[in-house]
Amino acid sequence: MTAAWDAYVALELSTGDPNRILVTYLRATLELPHRVDLWLQYADYCFDTVKSSDLGHVVLQRAVRHAAGAAKLWQELMLCQAEIFAPVEDLTETFSRALRVGNFSEATEFLELHLTCADCIRRVLIADASRQQQERMGNAEGDEAAEEEDLMEDIDWSPMRSLFTQAEGFFEEHLPQMELSREIWLHWLRIETNICKDWQMATELAEKLFTRYPTDLPLFMQCVHLLRTAAPCQLDSHSFLHPHFDKRIEAAKNDAQLSEHLEREWLALERESGSNESYRKARRQVEANRRRRAERQGSPCQSDADSTADRRQVSSRRKKRRVGESDSEASASEPELPPPPKRPKSGDKELAAHAAAAG
Repeated sequence: MTAAWDAYVALELSTGDPNRILVTYLRATLELPHRVDLWLQYADYCFDTVKSSDLGHVVLQRAVRHAAGAAKLWQELMLCQAEIFAPVEDLTETFSRALRVGNFSEATEFLELHLTCADCIRRVLIADASRQQQERMGNAEGDEAAEEEDLMEDIDWSPMRSLFTQAEGFFEEHLPQMELSREIWLHWLRIETNICKDWQMATELAEKLFTRYPTDLPLFMQCVHLLRTAAPCQLDSHSFLHPHFDKRIEAAKNDAQLSEHLEREWLALERESGSNESYRKARRQVEANRRRRAERQGSPCQSDADSTADRRQVSSRRKKRRVGESDSEASASEPELPPPPKRPKSGDKELAAHAAAAG
């Protein structure tokens, strides 16, 4: 049955008749209501070929009724609702239904649903605020950058933040062992720093991440870069991050590679955002730390020199051994000759002559 319908849909797609193709998809989904991939193909055809978001919305609403356990369908439905500028209340209702009837098997499905809903709410809020701004300004021209900044400041982000808070509580209660709150907080931090530009909220989220994951260096560095680019002024980023660098450098003092990485980032922060005094103190502390590590582990340069000298001595001994072995082999291969006759001394000649005369 499945293969037959796949062949039938492919045949109709080859004809290129939208009406026949839509009817075929409708009949196929009635016969195979649990085929998630078929529903997705049907919706994509409505969006991409027919160019009807409303029709695609209807298809996805039917899809989640027949295949409620497919998180992908719920995500596509929320994205479609954001595309047609559905009210935020509709998005949150769809999300609540997904959690209520979805019965998902994977923790990552819950995570993707929460993140998708938060992103869709954000897009709807921005779209609504943009339309209102255009209505107020009419056709007047102005500074686009300033207008965008004013737009972001005027938006009430509470629906999105409420969803993030709900997600945080959900994962802490139902899936605490999965550490999915980390992904929620980090994504939320990106939104607050890059889009909302809310420094206070960003530092609160970063504080949560630093407290929960004190040894996660990649996470720490991600937060550092986000906060440094989002701070209202350099002094704000320095005053917040400086004590956290102190803690991590102290905690990583026995790990040379980790310490060097943290120290480089700390010096960059002090160079760009700190005062002359704080930068000077940071340099002195980093130099002292490096000296202590060198004393504890030995100077790398001296170790390299010692290793080179050792290698030369070994090579010299090997050469001498090979020369000695070659000489021994050469002497062993030559035939042993009798010793040459001794030449008589002058006294021996006289004794021989006297003996001959006596004889």
